[in-house]
Amino acid sequence: MQSLSMISIYNFKSCKMLDNVEFDDFTPLVGYNNAGKSNVLAAVFWLLRKSVLQDTAFFDPKVPVRVEARITGLTQPVIENLGAAHKPKIDPFIKDGVLTIQREQPRPGGAVSDIKLRVRDPQKPASDAMAWKENPSGIDNAIAALFPEPISIGAMEDATKDIGKFETGSTIGKLIAKLMAAVKDTQGKQIASRLDELRKLLEAEGVERAPELSAFDARANSIVAEFFPGIEVKVHVPAPEIASVFKAGTIRVYERVGQGKVDAVGRDVSSLGHGAQRAIQMALIRQLAETDEASKGGRTLLLIDEPELYMHPQAVAKVRSALRKLSHGPYQVLFTTHSPLMIGRDELGAVLVLCKRDGSGTTKRKRLSQAISALRQDAQAQLDELFSVEGAGQVLFSDRVILAEGKTERELIPDLFQSLFGVEPADRRIGFIPVEGAGNVAKCLMVLAQMDIPARALVDFDYAFRSAVAAGFLSDADPDIAACRSICQEIAVQVGGAIAPDGFFQRDKKRECFEALASHSRATNAIMSLHAKLKGRGIWLWTRGSIESHLGLRSKDYQAWNTLRQDLRKRKLAAVADSTGVSDCLSWLAGD
Repeated sequence: MQSLSMISIYNFKSCKMLDNVEFDDFTPLVGYNNAGKSNVLAAVFWLLRKSVLQDTAFFDPKVPVRVEARITGLTQPVIENLGAAHKPKIDPFIKDGVLTIQREQPRPGGAVSDIKLRVRDPQKPASDAMAWKENPSGIDNAIAALFPEPISIGAMEDATKDIGKFETGSTIGKLIAKLMAAVKDTQGKQIASRLDELRKLLEAEGVERAPELSAFDARANSIVAEFFPGIEVKVHVPAPEIASVFKAGTIRVYERVGQGKVDAVGRDVSSLGHGAQRAIQMALIRQLAETDEASKGGRTLLLIDEPELYMHPQAVAKVRSALRKLSHGPYQVLFTTHSPLMIGRDELGAVLVLCKRDGSGTTKRKRLSQAISALRQDAQAQLDELFSVEGAGQVLFSDRVILAEGKTERELIPDLFQSLFGVEPADRRIGFIPVEGAGNVAKCLMVLAQMDIPARALVDFDYAFRSAVAAGFLSDADPDIAACRSICQEIAVQVGGAIAPDGFFQRDKKRECFEALASHSRATNAIMSLHAKLKGRGIWLWTRGSIESHLGLRSKDYQAWNTLRQDLRKRKLAAVADSTGVSDCLSWLAGD
């Protein structure tokens, strides 16, 4: 089935130069607020249904807006389905089932005729300036046959417009059009007969006109004859056509109160709250998904801004399921979302993460689909951890991700960040993800790197000697590790700890032993060297053993955390034992 598989957007709203954006049949567009997600949907709509753009649609008003797309899946049956009117127009530009088109508007405003549609000649190399044919005869209509009027649903638009009023591209319009076709097939003769009765009764030439109308005509004509002899008038009330009857169709809402009966009198959709309106809107879209009637030749693009808006979590999951089902049929579904509930595990590879960089406008991150097979083989547990409901909300909607192994980091880093910068990490689009076990840090960093998402991790001091070696970040023969190992036996005797076969501490008093090693004067240079090496890998090593030692906490429980929180509000970072080290860490996490 044909699909809009790739689009490039130039100078459209926030998309200064957004190249080669890939779409699947079901594509979630995610990112933080104002990243440009809605602008991508708007560019797709403009490509398929031209309209004159004003200056607000131009990134730079002095440069043309151009949107280029690749359409794939144009098999011979699809082309034949276009019919004799459209097939000859589009067939010469298709090769191996692929068609490349481009729409351009040179300047803000102007006439519709200024907007050019170009189609690439597949027989010529893309670098050839003559490869693009401008406004070939009938090509716009042929493309409209491939992709009928898109259904576009905005996040903040009035839902009643989409579900309460018949329009060609509205959800209710699509449903009523299908319903009208079905009713005409089965009830067409009966409806025509009833409408014919109305014509006889109401129209001027009706053979069974209502007596009231005839009486009105007689009185009117007696007066008209005084002014214009030989002229007669009749009241004409035209009976509606079947299409106009259906186009007046809308949705009425009937509400059940408690266990009582459903209200006898329905209400207009506009009388409901936003949550109920959105629920009905998504339910009707699901109705589209479940209809048996397939599109003949064309495929409809469904463009939705935040389908989960105003919906409770269980309803969000149902909406995702309905949209997913739609994408298996004659609909290609592109939607923006701020909810990880709108993205199932099977859809991770299709996710398009957008962000905005100063001066560059909207940009895209690497898609996970490019490496997801290898990641599932090598890092399935870490994928599950990062893309849990909690984790996905942090990964997909942040500019940077911090991996935190310890509970104290997860509890107090936001407060420490606020004390130093006056804002929380989220205000700088920094997400926090808990990592279960130091061994997961390396693979989580690998997954995030594959997605082109900057990430940094916070680890305890003992990470350097085991997990970092296992991950290949450090060598077991590293001289700094050897220097630390040479002191361990001495510390174990002093503290009462035990030595593992690798020469470092194990079992009882392991934490106390590592903290003693961290503070040992003969280990200072080696520790700082290890810290620098891991920092280069995106990992912050707590050089005093753990964050608790840097903060001056004797325990890691809610009482200790809350006491420090209160002190931070009063004294800022002066409340912690190592204010310099903690400040350096926070600045590094912030990217400063």
